[in-house]
Amino acid sequence: MQIIFQIIVCLLMYGCTKPKEKSYNNKPVYELKIGETLEIYYTTNSCCYYCFAKEQKLEHIEFVEDKTVDKGPKDCDGCDYTSAFVFKAKTVGTDTVRIKNSVASEQCETSDNPTQKYVVIVK
Repeated sequence: MQIIFQIIVCLLMYGCTKPKEKSYNNKPVYELKIGETLEIYYTTNSCCYYCFAKEQKLEHIEFVEDKTVDKGPKDCDGCDYTSAFVFKAKTVGTDTVRIKNSVASEQCETSDNPTQKYVVIVK
């Protein structure tokens, strides 16, 4: 009887404990130390894209890469996927990263869509 009780408790604990899912939420302000990296996430699909205007004057962080962090549903062409612009802190100071959502036929710089801004403070 005691073994059955222990099995039930284990099953309940396992069933109630889901693996923690990764959160792809951005904050308006980030604080980094020199050498640390930051991922700014965006979710899109095949019709549109997010762009990081390369001509931004970032003095204290540097753009490292644009990488896919969640490919979305398996066998679903055109479905949403999540990517991240990755930056590395290089000197003390404050920068603002600006990204936009744009349709495939528009250039990042000429898109009329609102710009999302993220302040990065390097200490």
